[in-house]
Amino acid sequence: MTGNDILKQAYTLLNYTDHNGDIHAGNNANLSKRALAIVNQIYADLWEPRRDGSVFEVLHHLHETLDLNEHTAMNIMPYGVAMLLAQSDGDTDNQTLYASLYNQRRPSAVTQSNRIIDRLPRTFM
Repeated sequence: MTGNDILKQAYTLLNYTDHNGDIHAGNNANLSKRALAIVNQIYADLWEPRRDGSVFEVLHHLHETLDLNEHTAMNIMPYGVAMLLAQSDGDTDNQTLYASLYNQRRPSAVTQSNRIIDRLPRTFM
């Protein structure tokens, strides 16, 4: 899934598209300037450090592939992007709605660790 895919889903959620699914010309000019930054902000919020020690890298172009699992990319990220797009467009009703939906979905992005930590008390003599 790419940044463009997420952006298109967010525009569709906000109903900023026409009947063909294309972005309205009026919204496109103002929001496309901020689109990459908005996608990167939500991407950074949902990205988790990997066990292999890799670090987060921002997208430089919206056509780049996201390093997120499919559930997070398809079911959570578009709501966060829609929230920030609506906020930057001054669309308070949509911003409030998608902020609520994003915050409800966000906890499911947290993965469970396979690591078990010994937490039994120890006696020192």
